Amino acid sequence: MKTLKQYQDEQSHALRSAQDIMDKAEKEDRRPNAEEVTEINDQVAIADEAARQIVETEKFLAAKTKTEERLQALETPLARKTVPAQPTTGLEPTSKDKRKVYRYGKLRADWGDTRQEAEENAYRSGMWIQANFFGNMRAARWCENNGVGESRALGETVNTAGGNLVPDEFAAAVIKLREDYGIFRRFTRVLPMGSDHIFI
Repeated sequence: MKTLKQYQDEQSHALRSAQDIMDKAEKEDRRPNAEEVTEINDQVAIADEAARQIVETEKFLAAKTKTEERLQALETPLARKTVPAQPTTGLEPTSKDKRKVYRYGKLRADWGDTRQEAEENAYRSGMWIQANFFGNMRAARWCENNGVGESRALGETVNTAGGNLVPDEFAAAVIKLREDYGIFRRFTRVLPMGSDHIFI
């Protein structure tokens, strides 16, 4: 395969040869004869083919350069974009900052005794749902940093019988909602038990 320089030299040589033939005929103050016209046409065809090869070679070299740059970018390790942690003396969040909840709209469910507690419990439960059901990494990190754990909500030992793993704040709300709106509990006779067993 010829190089780009070789194609450029070939084109230049062919055009020079055709020009020399025309200059020779002009010096002799005559028109080029049939043999010279054929030679000129052949040289112009060679120059045209060389020009086409130049364009093809330039495209190939551009694609090759682009590919090499991409490969080099893949092989080059990425620069570290994180900034080293600075000492945080005096910057620890206060308990007031930790409890701050950002909420949009009106809270409609009963999540706690006071409004602040209800908002905090709803927010913590929402973050837990985002982390565990939707795979939100930011919410998972928030749950880990703020101690949102899991506990059995309905007191059952089998998951299919209602023992779901939920955060503590959510567990109280689920139990209360189950007692208020659950169909089974409304239509049964509830016997307070002094121990784990009862004899009827």
